[in-house]
Amino acid sequence: MSRLDSLVAELCPNGVEYVQLKTIANIGTGSSDRINAVENGEYPFYVRSKTVFRSSRFLFDEESIVIPGEGGIGDIFHYVVGKYDLHQRAYRINFADGNVNTKYAYYYMATHFKTFILMKAVSATVTSIRKPMIEDFPIPVPPLEVQNEIVRILDNFTELTTELTARKKQHNYYRDSLLNFGDDVQVVALSQYCLSIADGDHQAPPKADCGIPFITISNVSSAGIIDFSNTKFVSEEYYNALADKRKAQIGDILYTVVGSFGIPVCCIAILVNTLTPIIPIVRIMQKLTRGRYVNLHNSQNSIYRRRNQP
Repeated sequence: MSRLDSLVAELCPNGVEYVQLKTIANIGTGSSDRINAVENGEYPFYVRSKTVFRSSRFLFDEESIVIPGEGGIGDIFHYVVGKYDLHQRAYRINFADGNVNTKYAYYYMATHFKTFILMKAVSATVTSIRKPMIEDFPIPVPPLEVQNEIVRILDNFTELTTELTARKKQHNYYRDSLLNFGDDVQVVALSQYCLSIADGDHQAPPKADCGIPFITISNVSSAGIIDFSNTKFVSEEYYNALADKRKAQIGDILYTVVGSFGIPVCCIAILVNTLTPIIPIVRIMQKLTRGRYVNLHNSQNSIYRRRNQP
């Protein structure tokens, strides 16, 4: 049992009460306009967008949640600590009740507020909100110890997500730099370095409860990774009867050719099986080049980057 589970079992065995924001928070707008923004202002200036401007003055000095009153409803949330300026159509939510962790409320609103607003709206989209709509938002208020533990867990995941995003940008930068040879290196057609290029047999295969994984386009992520979590299977007998070029081997490159087409995946397992015509298998001449190299190049260039062009 995790620490959070233990705290919930100990401190709220009968569940958690939901209360409306208006009973535990001060809610209001600022009085500034975009003309008050200055390039090198001392204080952050929250308007109606994700972009945070600067201001030479502050209206509030507190811990609060800031959301827009127009545009980006349910998608834009700012967690604020300290002095800040605020737009006249942006709302601040400041918890006067010492039993609420503002960061906990921030995480909860970021997850559930949009659904709540859409349920109250007449149309399928919401372009603006008013104070009463925010005031009526219900939020569960467990004991402060439980809130603090939830915040600790989510903060850790936020840090991990930020690091992974930075790592991905770094990887893409070096991949693009290392694989950009200019005009000094010969460029050849992919077919010149292939033993074969083949897709599936265009027949619906007989499914099996276990056996050889049967890969379709839904198993290929935009990051070029095969997801085996919902893979179907075919029997080994059926697999063995297929032509060799239709059986993916280690080092082969798989391509998506419909939907999000042009995504390359380098095969790292010998028993991956592609039978559908929507995922061709490219078999590289390993003595001339490496499948992993071709896969990296194609994820950086050619098919992948041209897939959304007219």
